[in-house]
Amino acid sequence: MIILSDTVPGIVWRRHQTHLTTEPLPSALLYRVVSVMFCVIAEKMWNIWSLGPCKAARNLQPGHISQKCGLLDGNFFGIDLKFKGAPTLCISNFTTDVELTLRMWTRDGGFARMLGVSALHQYRQTGGHCANNKAVHQRMAATDKAIRRLGNLYPGLLTFVPQKRVSEAGMKYRFLPKGAAPLLLAGTYTKRGRPCENGCRAKSVADRVRKHRKLKKVIVVMKMQKLHTCATLTLGCC
Repeated sequence: MIILSDTVPGIVWRRHQTHLTTEPLPSALLYRVVSVMFCVIAEKMWNIWSLGPCKAARNLQPGHISQKCGLLDGNFFGIDLKFKGAPTLCISNFTTDVELTLRMWTRDGGFARMLGVSALHQYRQTGGHCANNKAVHQRMAATDKAIRRLGNLYPGLLTFVPQKRVSEAGMKYRFLPKGAAPLLLAGTYTKRGRPCENGCRAKSVADRVRKHRKLKKVIVVMKMQKLHTCATLTLGCC
């Protein structure tokens, strides 16, 4: 079963053309992503998976399926009810996704997240959590209180970080390291060599050297005693 928020205007993935950016994910690839993620949690005997919570292109990781305890994206996630019943999603109005993450990890012992694909989110209220009104500071205080409570309920998974610098829409918490290394989808991720068709843009060592060696040659004639010597100097271009 797929649970999709009505505030999601689209699904994006990271692309690298002339610069790093995000583009709408084709519907055919979205179907493949959903199929792969359900196969992963079925093999692991888990109950839930989600897309990546990060929206910025630089934070998306193509081909990575995280197995660590991290924030589940409540805007787009899937639940398999074959193994266990429906979970309690949340009881707080301030820490919905964080509470869902902690409950599912504690109950199932793990979950999967597709870090290369993200669901966009559009707030119903103009300005969202950053709305400039008198209730903002009250909401931030209530959010900190809810995070402290979750840290006390799940001390091995979450810690409250009061000195963390966040925006008005942020939360002062950090997940503790739990879980295995990420799974890598074959054909969608590469560290070097030619770029994959539907993955991130990777460059070989030769490509990187060629990029940073945009050089021009300048011929300089130097006189050494009675012998004229022609020397070739290589100067780098900025």
